[in-house]
Amino acid sequence: ENFGIPKDSRLTFHPQHEIPQMRKWFHSCKTPSDEKLKFFAAELNKGHVRQERPNVTVAKLKIWWKNERQREKRMQQQTQSENEAHGGKCDEDESQPSTSSDEIASTSKSYVELTNVSNDLLTSELLCKNSFSSDGSNTGDLFHDADFH
Repeated sequence: ENFGIPKDSRLTFHPQHEIPQMRKWFHSCKTPSDEKLKFFAAELNKGHVRQERPNVTVAKLKIWWKNERQREKRMQQQTQSENEAHGGKCDEDESQPSTSSDEIASTSKSYVELTNVSNDLLTSELLCKNSFSSDGSNTGDLFHDADFH
């Protein structure tokens, strides 16, 4: 009868609206204070996707931040081990460095993605810093109406 409603009380985050914003916040601040987490929770709870889902709590955000730090660490370790595995291989002809067009395209794409992430981080950090006044009160809205429509 209640199809679509989870039987457990697990809190999920919307993959297109909430997760990208949370990752921006995460990259601007890996270990946020309780005050910042309260602010982030309030911002998420304002969104239209929260009208149909349980409210986000500081405790749930702390868990998400902890999991995200672990996810990032795991990805870094995986990248490092892949680099070490590729670094140990020798080409038959070491005098001629070979760079395929796929490698060049991949490197260019990685540079563009890194640039985009850097720009997002700067914007997120500025928004985060400008969202609180010296007394800790909220002075700005990190979400724009366009983000949720």
